[in-house]
Amino acid sequence: MPKGFSAKMTRVEMVDGPISRIPMTDQISLQPVFSWTAVAVIAAGLVALMLIRPDFVQLSPARMRTLLLLRSGVIALAILAMLRPGCVSTVDSKQSAQLRMLLDLSRSLELPHESDTSRRWDVMRRMIDDNSAVIAQLAADDIEIVWEGFDGQVKPLEVVDGMPQLPDDPDGAETDLAQAIYTTARGSRDKRVVGVIIPTDGVQNSAEMPVDVNDAIAALEDRGIPLYPVPLGLPAGVGETADVAVTNLPDHHTVAVKNRLAVRAALETRGYANQRLTVQLAVSRAGQTEEIVDTRFVTPASGNEQQVVELYVIPPEPGQFRMAVRVLPMPGEIALRNNELTSFLSVEEGGMRVLMLMGGLNAEQIYLRKAIPAAAQGIDLDFFSLHPDTQALGGALTELLRDETWDVIVLMDLDARAIYEKGTREENVAALEQHVARGKGLLMIGGDHSFGPGLWHSSPLADVLPVTMDPRERQDFGTEINRSLHIERQLKLVPVENHFLTRLDDASEPRESWKKLPPLLCANRFAGIKDSAEVLLESETGEPIMVAGGYGAGRVIAFAGDSTWRWWLKGYQDEYKAFWRQILYWLAFRDGQSNDLVRIEMPRRRFSPESAVTFSADAWTATGERIADSEFESWMVSPDGKRTNIQLTRSGDRNWAELGRDLVTVPGIYTVGVRAHRGGEEIGQAEREFSISDSDREKSDPAANHELLERLAAQTGEFGGRVVSPVQFGELLASLKENLPELQVKVPVKWQLGQTAADSSVFLLAFVGLLGTEWFLRKRWGLV
Repeated sequence: MPKGFSAKMTRVEMVDGPISRIPMTDQISLQPVFSWTAVAVIAAGLVALMLIRPDFVQLSPARMRTLLLLRSGVIALAILAMLRPGCVSTVDSKQSAQLRMLLDLSRSLELPHESDTSRRWDVMRRMIDDNSAVIAQLAADDIEIVWEGFDGQVKPLEVVDGMPQLPDDPDGAETDLAQAIYTTARGSRDKRVVGVIIPTDGVQNSAEMPVDVNDAIAALEDRGIPLYPVPLGLPAGVGETADVAVTNLPDHHTVAVKNRLAVRAALETRGYANQRLTVQLAVSRAGQTEEIVDTRFVTPASGNEQQVVELYVIPPEPGQFRMAVRVLPMPGEIALRNNELTSFLSVEEGGMRVLMLMGGLNAEQIYLRKAIPAAAQGIDLDFFSLHPDTQALGGALTELLRDETWDVIVLMDLDARAIYEKGTREENVAALEQHVARGKGLLMIGGDHSFGPGLWHSSPLADVLPVTMDPRERQDFGTEINRSLHIERQLKLVPVENHFLTRLDDASEPRESWKKLPPLLCANRFAGIKDSAEVLLESETGEPIMVAGGYGAGRVIAFAGDSTWRWWLKGYQDEYKAFWRQILYWLAFRDGQSNDLVRIEMPRRRFSPESAVTFSADAWTATGERIADSEFESWMVSPDGKRTNIQLTRSGDRNWAELGRDLVTVPGIYTVGVRAHRGGEEIGQAEREFSISDSDREKSDPAANHELLERLAAQTGEFGGRVVSPVQFGELLASLKENLPELQVKVPVKWQLGQTAADSSVFLLAFVGLLGTEWFLRKRWGLV
């Protein structure tokens, strides 16, 4: 800054607000553009120039005085410009203040305020209307009242004549008290806030809380703003807060027809100790009357209890059903929407019967026998160990293999000589071949005596398997294992394509799921792959490990490994069960929706209102191959029957959609449908139901959280924060009016030459005017 001086200035606070222009003090300041010495020299030079007179013309004294006056004015303005004078004045300013009103707009305010069943929403509206006069007086005293509402977000309210315009009923989806406090604290950073008043029940129902409650209240503490919560509703343990709720129920069940399904639901009771509750399981189908299939009676031993209730259903026919677990309303119960939860039931056309024939005991068969029945309901597994030396079962083996109720037959490390001998026991393998030809599934798992080493190339099953075998392959019993017939190293499995059989989870890229699995210890080496077959899994160096194909009307899989049990031991039990479950489902033509070619996948089937509902759709061939060039049209049917078209988005090889939140606001059963086309021809269509739960979380708990409100108010207690009941609301407003903060402050107003366009223009006009006049007169008087 240039050297200079300024008069001493009084320290004042800069604030917002209108300024009443009443000067209190004035201080003059000079800040020359050069040093004082330079200014003095220049000023002296300019004054000296005034003494120069023309010697070729005689001027009258009057004319000389005129020129001197004009020159003096020019020099004075030049010196003034070099000195840059300024002035600082202090004036009185009346500062504005705010009172922020945050009103809870969530649906929980539809619940009763007290035992007289008065709604919390009505109590809040009446509380505001009854104190309209005091609110108007605060506004007249320059207290700006900011009206805002909140549920999951904060939004300004429409105000008419100083009063908020509230709807007849609250419609907020969820309560986020922390977000509301934090937002209003940050939104008033440049204002003087006398308090924040929040009428609410204090129940935090937001599923996602971007702001912690402690961080929110700290934002008020940092600015010294008091918080005044107004509790609406009674706390737990006081008045009519007894409640019964079904809190947990899986949203989807699958069972085979005529199988018994256990439906487990979590029940939470409060205030009904030693009273009998009636729990029902209802099953229905679209367009049919609901049927109560099971009833249980539960008697809580204490006033606050959680327990699991188990109900049963045996579906008599296949199809898609809805189920509901509900508790009949109890006397005095207020929140009834949480008394019921909906689930969906898929009933398969029949239980799956699996026959496993083993050549010996090993780790793989031990884990398969344990995992297959647990992989899915309705899988009935029978297993037999066979050996050529024993020729077990004899003629009974033929009857076993001729049983047409088998859906899938598994051959594991089984030598062909255990069940087949040309000319004498041909009927056994003939029965296997006929099963597959008629639509059953066959799986051969690797081992020392599987495929070629087990001489299956010499049996009719050679035509059924999707791999080729060298007639020279042979492994005799009691001899050293022929290592050339096996891949003797650890192998990581790599999916060749995105197929039903290679999807272990919902990952968009199946390879990522397979990378984490432990490697197999070894595998059979296939001599070749038939042209009609498809390699689905291979080793990291390209050896085929799992090959799928068809024979007649059936499906066949050749799996070269026999050590997937390592997945189970290494903590990948879910992947292990999913892998073998999908193999059995595919072989039994139950991949996805039985034999449907269009399938809809919904990870969830039950949602709360305005949730993100997503689903995906795919089209497949009868052999389980994805139809990549298929085109889809999709729609949704609401509970009221309204049909809305849905746009599917293609991402990679998946087609998915997310329903707009505004489409799923009404509780009830919805249906999404998909129709697929390829080359202008329809492939097929599928439908899936899902539910928007009527158990609104905003209304699921009738108890208000007074404890939270008291804790928040206490954290601003040093600034006056405290809990205020609805009847004390008017007293609080009156107290704020009587104890308004000092709103008169002194504000400095600074002026300096050239600071504004107006004074710069006046200075320039004066300077040019003096010089121009002096030049005009000299010209007229013959001096130039």
